[in-house]
Amino acid sequence: KEVKLMNTALVIFVKTLGLSPVKTRLAKDIGIENAEAFYTRSVDATSALARKIKLDLADIEIYWAIAEEEGLENEVWSNFNKISQGNGSFGERLSFVYEQLIKKYSSVCFMGADSPHLDYKEIEESLISFNKNPRKKFMIGEALDGGFYFFGGKIPIPRELWTTVHYSSTNTSIELCNNLRQIGYIEFIKKTFDIDKIEDLKNYTKSDFCINNFLPEQYNLIKWVGDNF
Repeated sequence: KEVKLMNTALVIFVKTLGLSPVKTRLAKDIGIENAEAFYTRSVDATSALARKIKLDLADIEIYWAIAEEEGLENEVWSNFNKISQGNGSFGERLSFVYEQLIKKYSSVCFMGADSPHLDYKEIEESLISFNKNPRKKFMIGEALDGGFYFFGGKIPIPRELWTTVHYSSTNTSIELCNNLRQIGYIEFIKKTFDIDKIEDLKNYTKSDFCINNFLPEQYNLIKWVGDNF
């Protein structure tokens, strides 16, 4: 049964294989070919996760936020809506995409393709709770490395609140949250990890996920990692 949400955009930030280097930190540990193979499978798993969420929740639209202008024409991104990340620093890109979509949607949520182990039921429940409670202006899923794997917002965010954050830092989430608290209340959801290094891959195969909620593409990725690393 579909659950009706306020008009929500779920945006997945991606790079296009062949146009940009992908998983560069992971590539230092396992080689470029393996890192690219992981990335491709991770995108597939994230795409399946987004399809399931869209199937279960009404009034949600999925977007690929694509790093390269040429990537907008790539067939690999043809299954969802597409939006350019724009140019500049990562903070400028986050601001650019958010600003475009918050004009059209009641809430805008961001994620990457770095956490292919997310539980679709947990994400759905978080989205429902977030959209039902008018007090909650922002939603953050913190990553164990100090970043964040999920973001949601309901109100416009001044550009400088995005751009003054140091990204890929152990303080990224803290800095972003300190900025956002200037304009609204934050709800935190479950912490997890991104997969950026060989240690993360090892955690990935050892972690006690709620596998009953896993999709075939997520199972396939865990098996591939277990077989190869």
